[in-house]
Amino acid sequence: MQKFVFHYLCIATIGLFILNSAFIESFIALFCHSLAVVSAFIASFWTNNINLENSDILRYQSGFAIQVTSACSGLHSSWLLSSAILLFPTFWQSRITGIIINLFVLQAFNIFRLLCLVYVGQFLPTWFIAVHEYLFPAIFHIFSLIIFAIWLMQQPIYHSHA
Repeated sequence: MQKFVFHYLCIATIGLFILNSAFIESFIALFCHSLAVVSAFIASFWTNNINLENSDILRYQSGFAIQVTSACSGLHSSWLLSSAILLFPTFWQSRITGIIINLFVLQAFNIFRLLCLVYVGQFLPTWFIAVHEYLFPAIFHIFSLIIFAIWLMQQPIYHSHA
């Protein structure tokens, strides 16, 4: 267990450092743009009130708007969960499947979060900071732990002989 924790902390730290580095800034910006586009597209199924502006801004009509930045991308949480899945001693196919499912599930939740934030900012502006900075980050991390726990319950433990 100590070996897992040590390796997890090393890989997680390296990944978070890379996610915050300037050399992948353009990739992160493209990802945030894509996230905003998909969010606006999904919102269009039930409302015409949320519009995409300047490639990464979701705006409720002419009112409240949020900008999808790297902090809103969900990539940090996805990396933390992917690191745990990557290091868990099980078969590689299961690890890769777990990472792919993790990315899709967390980003689907992230799109839900972004759209909720637009509505909270528009209709409950005094709650926006609390929901954005405290409630949703906590829910996001708890949701990540639940995903990891569900994935773990599906895993036969692989014993390497290394």
